[in-house]
Amino acid sequence: MNNLFKFLILTFFFVCVSVHSGEVEVIARLSPAGTIEIKSDKLLGQLIVNKRSYRASKLFLDVSTLDSGVELRDQHIHKYLNNNGTSQVSLENIKIDRMKQTGTGRLHINGVKRKINFKVEKKENFLFTSFNINKKDYNLPKASYMGISVRPELELKIKIFPKDITKETSL
Repeated sequence: MNNLFKFLILTFFFVCVSVHSGEVEVIARLSPAGTIEIKSDKLLGQLIVNKRSYRASKLFLDVSTLDSGVELRDQHIHKYLNNNGTSQVSLENIKIDRMKQTGTGRLHINGVKRKINFKVEKKENFLFTSFNINKKDYNLPKASYMGISVRPELELKIKIFPKDITKETSL
């Protein structure tokens, strides 16, 4: 009877949300001037929701889905982000406090994992976060072409559109 009670409590308080659509936008500022916006709407993963938090073991996207609007530049971006053979960028071990609207996770880029802290906004039908990273922290090489280079700091914007809410079935 005790195990049945635990199962009922867990299924009552926990909900599993598949993320079938999420968006990532990278803002790369250029030197001496300008910006490049790189986007993907192929963020995948699964969130566990309860009264106090959102959790996810991994949200990820394949770097080949990133699009800057210029095909040749996209090929360079895909190669640049895949320079160690890793074709995914991911945010792992995500914990979001729903009350404080803050989160932590480990951002995995180019074979390097680093802990990050971020603020989260709950919009009408999605969660939103924005934070900055430094390319050097992820061993990303200098990116430049004809005297124009990408500055070291990149801004990441992430939108998660939770869909397909189902009861959590695993204990």
